[in-house]
Amino acid sequence: VGFPVQWTSNFRNADGVFGSDKAAIENRKLSEAEARKLKASRNAQKRSPSTESGAAAGPRPRTFRELAGQIRAPIFLLHAYQDHQTGPSGAWLFDQLPDDISKRMVISNGHHGMPIRFIPRRRAWFDYWMLGRQSDLIGDVDESPSLVEAFFEVENRFGRKNAPVTSSDFPLPETQWTRYYLSQANGLSASPADAAGSDTYNVISNVPDAQLDKVEYRMAFEKPTAICGPVAVTLWADCTAADTDLFVVLSDIGPDGRVRALQRGMLRASLRAIDEQKSRRINIGDEQVLVRPWHSLDKPEPLESGRTYQFEIEVPPVGHVFRDGHQLLLSISQPPVSDPV
Repeated sequence: VGFPVQWTSNFRNADGVFGSDKAAIENRKLSEAEARKLKASRNAQKRSPSTESGAAAGPRPRTFRELAGQIRAPIFLLHAYQDHQTGPSGAWLFDQLPDDISKRMVISNGHHGMPIRFIPRRRAWFDYWMLGRQSDLIGDVDESPSLVEAFFEVENRFGRKNAPVTSSDFPLPETQWTRYYLSQANGLSASPADAAGSDTYNVISNVPDAQLDKVEYRMAFEKPTAICGPVAVTLWADCTAADTDLFVVLSDIGPDGRVRALQRGMLRASLRAIDEQKSRRINIGDEQVLVRPWHSLDKPEPLESGRTYQFEIEVPPVGHVFRDGHQLLLSISQPPVSDPV
């Protein structure tokens, strides 16, 4: 949604990709006849589907995520987990790219402008492929055709960056996948609760964010602990309405009580069905565990009051270091008016 779809529609723009025809004609010194011939050789841009009465008219445009597997050129990705324009799932594009092409990804916390701090790496990538220049910033491309650099704590007033965690793929193969359970004492535990229990929150329309009813679960850290990758939240819940939106937020609470939202995920309850073939699972011991549910979003199934349902909520990738004395906060509520991240 949003900018990625808009960018896709620019690939076959009548005036060139992102309106690039004018510069191309000037640089190549094309005559008017040659320019017309170039434009005539392009396929006509197909109209994107419009919506009428809330229903899509015609097939939806294919997304970058669906097209990534067809790319045959070397790729360099820059992505900030909290990017409010391109969306929080950019890191997953690396996973969709073919394994037999050269590819790099630099990921970090931050907003849409954060990747500007890594422009020297991007320039070195282009210099290598277009000018044949080697650079320590990108290393030996032939020796490491697939490389991921995950930076932590890059946002400070001095603009300094800690050394990255370097790996060959994403999610990072070195990840220690860990399952945590919601406990009755509003905590997160590595072990299931001894007895069954439940928590409740109310969904109220037109309520200010400060007055949202929610349930919260916390886990304290006694030593610095890093997380990097996707999060999947599995909920068993019942609802008195035919439908609702489930909103999950991961935050860091400091010793001074300051709350810093890190990442969020959302699911409409009636669209809970997942596509098993497109969902991502990993092995934890002898068990295959869901880490990225892929919801088909095409067959709404209303809820029945009093019946318990299983909901798999995707929280896009995030990287963060929890310092000693800090807590991880998981909150569940209806969606707020403003984005907490």
